[in-house]
Amino acid sequence: MASESMDEELGIREHNPELYEVLADAVLLNALFTVSDQEKIGVSHFSMNFAEGYLAFPSYSDEGGTDHVIAAILERNS
Repeated sequence: MASESMDEELGIREHNPELYEVLADAVLLNALFTVSDQEKIGVSHFSMNFAEGYLAFPSYSDEGGTDHVIAAILERNS
């Protein structure tokens, strides 16, 4: 079991690719994800509790961003 956090505005994929590779195949329990501003989907971040199937968005997106995130998650898990 481990807990990993990065400095604000620094992503694990971009700044620690070795750890990202380990986490890509790991079982995650809780996570906070930051969405790049380049995505322009109206969602800046969201959190998940994988064990409970809980997904939380701290703000509402008029641009369909929450639907986009959920669709991407389901697509990668099918």
